Amino acid sequence: MPITQKELKQLLAAPALEAPNGVMPEFENPPNGKILAYRITTFCMVLTTLCAIIRLYGRWLLEPRGLTTIPSPAFMICAYGAFCGAISASYAFINSPGSYVNTWNLRRSDLVEPFRLILVYRCCYSAALPCIKSAILLDWCQVFAPQRDRKNVFWVVSIALVVLQCAWGAIYIVLLNLQCSPHRGIWEFWVCEERYKPSDIMLASPTFQLIADVIIAVLPQTKIWGLQMSWQRRTIVAIFFSVGAIACIAASFVFYYTVTFTKEEDTMWNIGPLLFWSDLEMTCGFFILSATRIPKMIAKSRLFVTIKNFLSMTIRSRDPLNENFGPQFVFDPHDKPDQPSDNSSRLRKHGISMDNLTSSSQEQLRPGDQV
Repeated sequence: MPITQKELKQLLAAPALEAPNGVMPEFENPPNGKILAYRITTFCMVLTTLCAIIRLYGRWLLEPRGLTTIPSPAFMICAYGAFCGAISASYAFINSPGSYVNTWNLRRSDLVEPFRLILVYRCCYSAALPCIKSAILLDWCQVFAPQRDRKNVFWVVSIALVVLQCAWGAIYIVLLNLQCSPHRGIWEFWVCEERYKPSDIMLASPTFQLIADVIIAVLPQTKIWGLQMSWQRRTIVAIFFSVGAIACIAASFVFYYTVTFTKEEDTMWNIGPLLFWSDLEMTCGFFILSATRIPKMIAKSRLFVTIKNFLSMTIRSRDPLNENFGPQFVFDPHDKPDQPSDNSSRLRKHGISMDNLTSSSQEQLRPGDQV
């Protein structure tokens, strides 16, 4: 039955949630955490943008020949576009009504715009994560499975995860937009004919993403610890590729706050930390993707080369026998190994110089071994 204008006005003027005993609602100027929200959101935006620039610089300027053969940068660009959409919704949410605002300090009319912004954010978030994780997996495939052999477990699992991530992201976005009829009923709650409760699908997404993050973090380790080198040197490589663990931490907090959001009545208060950790989860993805480019940029910078040459000349003048001074654990995209099939050459090309990891012929990787 359609609601009358008078009934609608009364409905929207009512408190969004009954205040606890002894608490007086503050509708005009509710306490909030806008300053904290601005700081966290801006931090994520700046760091993600820097990581995206580093990744594109490393691919387009340091390795221009590989751009057309690797779709990883395309996935990253799509992820960054979706991330910008999510961040825009976050900034708008800070002002309407604000982060860490108790629901009982709001009227029902104050919930309309936040509900719309939350929908926009969740759609962008659900598009950004599959894209950035697909970019990471495809990037690592160039190191650990460049031959695209179906017998290579790393390649098969990576491609399966890419397909599952993209499929789940599309399905979840559709489910988000079909929860009410008509569509505007998602935020204009008084006209909503609910098809299913949002909580029925909200927990599915963080659960899926957390499992995917754990697999992505563990996947390189299965290859690294099979390398024929000393355990000390394997540890160095393993630590480098363990950056995926930071995404698992962020995803765990997203899962925790999603559970809290679906169970607690004070939803507007609990949405704040959920958005913060979701921002950080996306930022972690960009950081992981760009991590292999940061040492390359440092190694290629003029300042680094100048300092290295100066120190090298100084030490050689004191000790002529020291011919190999200089940091060895660097990333050089222009390395041209003598044996392209050698796994150490492959790792050197894509990010890790193995010179410091192999001190004798017994520790060199055998040509033709799969990483």
